Amino acid sequence: MALPWAAPAAAVLEGALQNAAEAPASGMTLEEAGLAAGGRIEVKWQVEPEDGEPFSRWWGATLVGPSSQEDPQAPGAPIFELAYDAADGFEQERSTVRFTAAHALHQLDQAEELVWRREGEEWEEEESESETMKSRGAGGEGANKKQRTQ
Repeated sequence: MALPWAAPAAAVLEGALQNAAEAPASGMTLEEAGLAAGGRIEVKWQVEPEDGEPFSRWWGATLVGPSSQEDPQAPGAPIFELAYDAADGFEQERSTVRFTAAHALHQLDQAEELVWRREGEEWEEEESESETMKSRGAGGEGANKKQRTQ
């Protein structure tokens, strides 16, 4: 038998665990992001070629579809596979991502959040959005870099 003062704490803990299990995952579905499997997006990268100056570019990618991979930062969140286009001396590359906001995604093999847009859109991150991304660790020095060499 539990001590009298332990019973309420156990009930509170049980309720908290149940609420956590019912809480929505931290990620957007394709429908919420306004996308569909086979759709095209662009992800903004800072490219650092072996020879030459670093530059930013929007990298085209095809949304392959759902992935069975889990994001340890957001268990249960919807995860999707992207196929980045071959370009600028880089081969096609597949990656898994979680859409976190209308123009933000977390690529599972990157520490920083990246910005994205639908292919063909003219959307650019505003200075205030860029500053917000920097405060989260994205967009600043060392962030969003294609670190392979050409």
